[in-house]
Amino acid sequence: MADTVEGLTVIFPMAPSATNLADSLSPWLGVLNNTGRPYEVLLVADGITDDLRAIIEKITSKHPRVKLLALEKPTGFGACIRLGIAEASQPLVFYSALGGGWNPADLPRMLKSIGFKDEYTGRVVELVNGHRRGLPEPSGRKRRRRVFGFLFRVLYGMWPEPHKGYLGRAESRYWYRARLQFGLRIGDPNSRFKLFHRRVLERIVIQSDGEFVHTELLAKANFLDTMMDEIVLADKCVPGELPDMSEDRKKVFSNPKFTTPTTTQAAPPASPEMTTA
Repeated sequence: MADTVEGLTVIFPMAPSATNLADSLSPWLGVLNNTGRPYEVLLVADGITDDLRAIIEKITSKHPRVKLLALEKPTGFGACIRLGIAEASQPLVFYSALGGGWNPADLPRMLKSIGFKDEYTGRVVELVNGHRRGLPEPSGRKRRRRVFGFLFRVLYGMWPEPHKGYLGRAESRYWYRARLQFGLRIGDPNSRFKLFHRRVLERIVIQSDGEFVHTELLAKANFLDTMMDEIVLADKCVPGELPDMSEDRKKVFSNPKFTTPTTTQAAPPASPEMTTA
């Protein structure tokens, strides 16, 4: 674990029609107060209305650590994350969504994982992803997974990683495509529950405006050789229907963008040819 307690920026994108924000935010503030860390909460409105502004300003007047950010017009979850990261002031950055089954009680477990140092490699965990429990696994899929695990044990002398949760056919197909296209090993790339060290985000240019931002951040962090961890979330957050992410996917895959490294570490090649390869 890290020797010092690092501050935390929490980002919550919101739709213009968001309601009951005070009730949704209250459990998060309770958990954040118990972490013993300095923190700030950025409520990023994906298009601002007078009613939403009034609701948020009422919250910020009671909680000085909560701030309002807003896009002029609805653009997407990725655009909100991009704005939130640009305004973040703390070394650690976490984002999620208010409501929708995301449980603030899972955040302290993530904070225990971030900064963990591997005793063999000396590398430190700089990204933690939350894996949804999802749906009951079909019996046929469970049998196939057991057979695969046995063959893996015979061939490689070790059991594969434990199953973290079944997210449905659509998410499974999406995982295989992300694995082939971007080399991702994270089990739930579409999760809206991610914790980063800001030095990782400083190297990444977010190009996605929509929901593909979750995969883009993981793919670019993976390209930068970031050490990642993944925890299984407590609540069974069932995945919804996958939106169309083809436009952002093509943009990121064909012309990925990074910033110039600000540290003395060797920078990986950031050209489109090398990234695609």
